[in-house]
Amino acid sequence: MSTSSPLTRPDAAPTRYFAGDGEHDHRLILAYYVAAVGVLSLYGIRVCPFIAGLDALAVIATFLVAFTAAFGLKLALEPRLMPAGEPFTLSIYQFAIDLALFTAVGVGISLYNHHIHGFPLESGGKVLIGCMMFGIFAGLDNGLRRERRTPSPLDRITETPRKIFPITDRLFVIFVCVGIFTGAVSGLVIVKDIDYLIAHIDDEPHAKLRRAIFIDIAFVIGTVLVLAMRLLWSYGNNLAYILRLQIDGLAHVSEGRLDTFVPIITRDEFSLIAAKTNRMIASLRDAHREQDELFAVSQALATELRLDPLLTLIVATTRGFVGADRVSLFLHDAERDELWGRVAEGSAEPIRFAADRGIAGECFRSQQPVRIDDAYADPRFNPEFDRRSGYTTRSLLCVPVEDRDGRCIGVIQAINKLGGRFDVNDERRLRAFAAQAAIALVNAQLFADLARAQRYSESILRSLTNGVVTLNPQGQIVTANAAAQALLGLDGSDQGSDFVECMGTGNDWLISAREAGREHYLGEVELIRRDGSTRQAVTSRVPLADPDGRALGTMLVFDDVTEEKRVRNTLSRYLAPQVAEQMLANADLNLGGVDQRATVLFSDIRDFTTISEQLGARDTVAMLNEYFSQMVEAISAEHGILDKFIGDAVMALFGVPFPGEDDADHAVRAALSMQERLVELNARRAERGEAPLAIGIGLSTGELVAGNVGSPKRMDYTVIGDTVNLSARLESATKTYGVSILLSDATKQALRGDYPLRELDRVRVKGKQQAAVIHQLMLPAEQLAPAALEQYSGARERYLSGEWAEAAALLEDLCRAHPEDGPSATLLRRCRRLAEQAPAYWDGAWPPPENG
Repeated sequence: MSTSSPLTRPDAAPTRYFAGDGEHDHRLILAYYVAAVGVLSLYGIRVCPFIAGLDALAVIATFLVAFTAAFGLKLALEPRLMPAGEPFTLSIYQFAIDLALFTAVGVGISLYNHHIHGFPLESGGKVLIGCMMFGIFAGLDNGLRRERRTPSPLDRITETPRKIFPITDRLFVIFVCVGIFTGAVSGLVIVKDIDYLIAHIDDEPHAKLRRAIFIDIAFVIGTVLVLAMRLLWSYGNNLAYILRLQIDGLAHVSEGRLDTFVPIITRDEFSLIAAKTNRMIASLRDAHREQDELFAVSQALATELRLDPLLTLIVATTRGFVGADRVSLFLHDAERDELWGRVAEGSAEPIRFAADRGIAGECFRSQQPVRIDDAYADPRFNPEFDRRSGYTTRSLLCVPVEDRDGRCIGVIQAINKLGGRFDVNDERRLRAFAAQAAIALVNAQLFADLARAQRYSESILRSLTNGVVTLNPQGQIVTANAAAQALLGLDGSDQGSDFVECMGTGNDWLISAREAGREHYLGEVELIRRDGSTRQAVTSRVPLADPDGRALGTMLVFDDVTEEKRVRNTLSRYLAPQVAEQMLANADLNLGGVDQRATVLFSDIRDFTTISEQLGARDTVAMLNEYFSQMVEAISAEHGILDKFIGDAVMALFGVPFPGEDDADHAVRAALSMQERLVELNARRAERGEAPLAIGIGLSTGELVAGNVGSPKRMDYTVIGDTVNLSARLESATKTYGVSILLSDATKQALRGDYPLRELDRVRVKGKQQAAVIHQLMLPAEQLAPAALEQYSGARERYLSGEWAEAAALLEDLCRAHPEDGPSATLLRRCRRLAEQAPAYWDGAWPPPENG
């Protein structure tokens, strides 16, 4: 049995309570049995004149034995007869059991006196009435006590009883029962005694008999009144106990003890108050727990500023917060106007869809929660995601994630409530959590932007060839980029040190450099470093201030004007920057001409002559500048070296002057990037109403000669050889085959990565005896299905073996299915020509030898 306070919820599972299990006190009913023995014995011995001559011990013994037996039966049978139930039901059973036992005692004594002692039945009737009177009062009093002493089942403490008996009705029933039985007992006793008095009116002594009868009546009425007062006191005690429970419960709640509950021990208005109080406490407890959880979540979110771990934390916390099986966080991509699952449980790849599509899109656009109990019954739900993942979505809850300005930045979507459906409380909890998550996301984004800006600034400082030093208002070094450290002889340990002390004596220009308040050009000064060496630099001072104009310090900018800087600037005008840097870094580098292996990229604008005639000179130059800017960026991003511009053509080198194992891969990626940038360029040209551009690209890998070529007055670092010529011819062949990028077989063999390649042809290059195998690097728009590629390969096998008619039949089917495929159309025309006029000699290379 639970030993906890009636106002404290035990941690154990709900317990059922039974009579006789140690929770109910039998002392009260024992007192009633003792009182019944004493009152009825006294009534029989001292009051009732008919049995006044009986032996007192015999009368007492009769009642004592009878009530002792009844009490023993009560202890033995009551646990089996008393069912499980709430206190009010148990009190009714308690009343019935006690009344039955007292009645049984009265019936037993009456029959015993009638059959053994020969008493008349009317005398036994008095005994029966007296026992029943005690039984009614004892049953009501003991029932009220059980009502007070028996806790209600703990799994129903917040339920409202199905049927309510108002207090007024209960009091009315009690008073009616007491009144009826008291009146009946008193009336029967008085009538019987008056009848007895009238029957013996002439007996002597009459006064003594009359006094005995009056004493009899007074004794009975007095006993009934005493028992009635005791019953009213017991009922009032119950009411006081209930009120005390209510008051104590509210006092505990006011003290913050939300583990309190008020037992429901009646079916009257107090049960309604207790049930509502318990529901209130449960709501407060849930709200307090929810508040604690939300506070803990807020602390966790506030301490995580890295965006990716924060997103994972939000999803994991949301799942436990609302009891969902899966959770996804969709953020808004403003550039594409799409929602994408930065963290989507159950999806191996990020999910992207239009911001106005599906249930998440509806939630994002309306900025209102969306709760769905049956996803497949809602037309907004897209079951395609379930088909991909094999997951079944049953219920959904989506809430918008809004920043502090009310702008929706994403959607949190909880899927499949565990153990039921999402309700209003889940919606409210998730909205509160989404508000906290939005703040954390904004803070994390700001932190990421700040970190990105800091990295960007640091990157700028590192990439600057000019030396930059920033000082705080006290003249201490805050930052010094690599160029400044190399120029001034500083290192990382000087950060936070006084700049003048770090530079040492002899630097008179420092007096002007430390002055703050305005920008100042110091001109060319001599820098005396700590090791005593000197450097020349053009120096300027720029004051630093915050947006409010408060001074933050000073920035010093040093432009190195030493001989090395002058040489670097000069070389950069004639050579690619990479070549110039490596020349300065590697004094032994021989640029006079070396044999090495490299990859050459050659590109050309299609129909450039026509375009230039239409545009005119000025617009042609503007178009070329815009085009070359994009192409050079694509080449530089892949560590390529721009060799030269040849009209509208671009020649780039990969692996010169220092070759690498992945030069061919860099060249291929540069070619793909050039085509991608061309698509973006054409989009901008279309917005301006200008015609699109198309380019062809050829790639060739092989041995070539790299070095300085030219006259003593004008040298140009370049490459020459068959590899260069082949790349130019491959670029020209892109027009013949109707493709964008062609590469040589040597380039294909040198590739380390996987790319969408297709072997196109074997061609005879001018000046070369051996035919060259060429391959197509397919762009996304040029790629074919595996079956189509296999069909093209089969046609080429027949073409190479001289079965031109069969090859033409396969190619005709392929061209009908893919009319945009240039290589198929080219090979089909060639097969038809060869089938009509076969060459004298055929080795599979095109064109066939003229003399066989």
